[in-house]
Amino acid sequence: MKIQKPFTFRHGEGTFDAYTKTENVGTALIHDPDKLIRWENGADIQVEYDVPDNTWDEYKELRVLTGRDFDVEGLAVINENFAIIGDELMPAIFAVNPTTGV
Repeated sequence: MKIQKPFTFRHGEGTFDAYTKTENVGTALIHDPDKLIRWENGADIQVEYDVPDNTWDEYKELRVLTGRDFDVEGLAVINENFAIIGDELMPAIFAVNPTTGV
């Protein structure tokens, strides 16, 4: 994302404008096409159970992970092929290719 000035949704009592225009310069959706991700209770990822409407069909086919699956607290991009994601609620980190999202 290209952001012109500090950006916040009042997180941490930020005093910047609540919304500023941004430009998407490329998006990689984090997804699980090989069905490797399952949660400890046996549940599958959210798009397998419920999506808002048919505009999500491609996300369902790709098995895109959403904010209902995990709460990302950090992303460290090492290079164009390797990034580490840390989740707020689980004691784990996992690797992802930031270019492909897999």
